[in-house]
Amino acid sequence: MGSQQTGTSLRERNKAATRAALTSAAIRLGSERGWDATSVADIAAAAGASRRTFNNYFSSKEDAIVSLGVLRLAEVRELLARRPNDEPLWSAIRVAFRQVFSAVEALDDEQRRAVADLVRATPALQAAQVGADVEAERDLAAGIATRVGAAAGGLYPSLTAAVINRAVRVSYQHWLGTRPPPPFVEVLDSTLSQLAAGLPPPPPSSAPGGGRAAGGPQPRSDQDVAGHDVGGQVGRGGRAPVRGQVGEEPGHGERVGR
Repeated sequence: MGSQQTGTSLRERNKAATRAALTSAAIRLGSERGWDATSVADIAAAAGASRRTFNNYFSSKEDAIVSLGVLRLAEVRELLARRPNDEPLWSAIRVAFRQVFSAVEALDDEQRRAVADLVRATPALQAAQVGADVEAERDLAAGIATRVGAAAGGLYPSLTAAVINRAVRVSYQHWLGTRPPPPFVEVLDSTLSQLAAGLPPPPPSSAPGGGRAAGGPQPRSDQDVAGHDVGGQVGRGGRAPVRGQVGEEPGHGERVGR
């Protein structure tokens, strides 16, 4: 049995390596040539694989990019199911996210930013990202429902998954606008910690007039990497309306890809 388990583990590692190589090739070629000038055959060849192998992993060249977020949240769901039954939900969520995203910190900063730039500039990737987000969010909601003993598709797990999905997006956007960037997993954990605490207001800024402190992180834009508003609806004067409940979803958009 031990050799069988070792063999299975090796096969899974080989599959993960092939998937990663194909995704890396898609990111590199898309950045160098432009997305429209990059074909599935080009991506497969650059990764040392056949087109048939590519099709075994991805349904399209867009899927090679946006499926990253789906995979990450699927891993979170699996870890969530293995957390102790008596552990509070939000504690289990934070631990699961930290474990998953700590394991993928090896993805270098330039590659992360290349993905963001590709999605922002490519309508086909933006559309694919929306579909990937829906899939990832549904999967996470199912895991939360199991964890809390709620009905599948119930309001609480669906709402919680939607808030977390958006929190990943906002964390990523904040990370992109921070120089020098901290580890992404730290930004994400801080975001989830604030959600778990009920989103208490931050202390007043030390900058004059309560504005952003000099040298603080500057947002790159009001759009996330999938081209959707990261701050919810914005009222007149460019100020976001005050939200009284953590559960009020600011809108739905990426996969944490990414």
